[in-house]
Amino acid sequence: METNILRRIFFDEHQHWEAFKNKYGGKTQPVVKKEVEKLQIVEILKSVLSF
Repeated sequence: METNILRRIFFDEHQHWEAFKNKYGGKTQPVVKKEVEKLQIVEILKSVLSF
């Protein structure tokens, strides 16, 4: 089980972040979306660089 709570929330196999965006996207602060996008970029870079 993943110990990083942010990874579990945003990048799990159930796509919780996508469901949240679909449900509350219009009510979400732009800064929240921006910060999650940064986390996604970091996760992609980590997976690419860890080969």
